[in-house]
Amino acid sequence: MSELHTHLEKIISIIAISLCAYLFYATTFGPYKTTMVHRAIFLAMMLIIFFGSSKPLGQGRWAFGVDWFIIALSTFSLGYMVVFWEEIISAVGATYLSKLQILVGFIIILVVLEGVRRMNFVLFILALSGIGYTLYGNYLPGILGHPGMDFDRVCLFNCQTEKVKTCAFGNVLFTRDDVPEEPIYYLTKAFWDNLSEV
Repeated sequence: MSELHTHLEKIISIIAISLCAYLFYATTFGPYKTTMVHRAIFLAMMLIIFFGSSKPLGQGRWAFGVDWFIIALSTFSLGYMVVFWEEIISAVGATYLSKLQILVGFIIILVVLEGVRRMNFVLFILALSGIGYTLYGNYLPGILGHPGMDFDRVCLFNCQTEKVKTCAFGNVLFTRDDVPEEPIYYLTKAFWDNLSEV
């Protein structure tokens, strides 16, 4: 098993060097394809390094197998994002995502949560609390409550059956650099103070 560990350490070293080279490329020329692809590549390499050497589950064969199973899951799911990024981006929101794409998203969330758990248990509890609050905050009383973000509302499983009203507005105030700050301030203030009338 020690010979296998030596080979895996070399592979992880190559991945770490590749990550540095990729980051140099991305810093110089911009992210590969889109920011989503850039983040997927970065996260995949970091998870391989993390689970492969930084924070292994343990020393036994079972722990070794679990770590490499997690690496395989993260490589599959993030690799899917890299290959099918256009299809994912074109699926507006979660309404049109396929079940495979939703599964890939859940795998990424679970793998990242496991990494967080291994790093800091308090941070892991905070992450779970955030997810719980997002999904079940509508049951909290008073100012702690919110409308909720259950699966029906975010439409993870193609469950939206009716039109949903949304609101969006955009405003841009252009000016020259020789205009004094005071009139710009008052224009901006007047706009925001009378937003309901705009």
